[in-house]
Amino acid sequence: MGRILNGILGGVSGKVSGVVGSKWKDIKYLRAYAVPANPDTPDQQIQRSRMRSIVAIARQLIGTLIQPYWNPFYSSMSGFNAFVKYNIMHLTSNDYYLSTDNQMARGNLLGVADFSATYNTSTGEVAATWVDNSNGSTGLITDNAFFVVAKKDGTILLTDSGSETRGSEAYGLSVPTGLSASDLIVYLFYFRGTGSAVQVSDSSAVVPSAA
Repeated sequence: MGRILNGILGGVSGKVSGVVGSKWKDIKYLRAYAVPANPDTPDQQIQRSRMRSIVAIARQLIGTLIQPYWNPFYSSMSGFNAFVKYNIMHLTSNDYYLSTDNQMARGNLLGVADFSATYNTSTGEVAATWVDNSNGSTGLITDNAFFVVAKKDGTILLTDSGSETRGSEAYGLSVPTGLSASDLIVYLFYFRGTGSAVQVSDSSAVVPSAA
């Protein structure tokens, strides 16, 4: 049975005839009731595989990346859902792996210039380099650098927040040895501030070359 909340002009909770009332993030809404279906077409199988892959990736990044650098920019959905929504269609088309088109951050700060990286299979060092493109407004030399190193299969190997800046132009990251450079992706974005005042740039990504 549905209930009318706060009088006749209030929100509706539950099912009333063919209408269902509910609430999401303090937004009350009505929708038509439909008997859930569970078809299993090839397209839906693909979408479910994509969803499983991107959710598994996002879960590894909740605390270090999504909560501080996605949540502050969304009110009608969670940062987790925003990350999934944007990145799901940028997975590779055959195996639903990460690609260089995926974004670890999206924002208005000046982005990364001339980003490159190498991987040394013997030492596990990922040597990242970039160019200081600070312009005194949307890009400051003091903007912090955030790195994500991942395997293409979606395994997050490392996140590194704030150890270097836009002006550093080089940084060495340690990941496991014995990997193939071509199986890795290195992401870099800049951020400034914390909490509700945080600002970020779009991320850039490269597949490292073998050192």
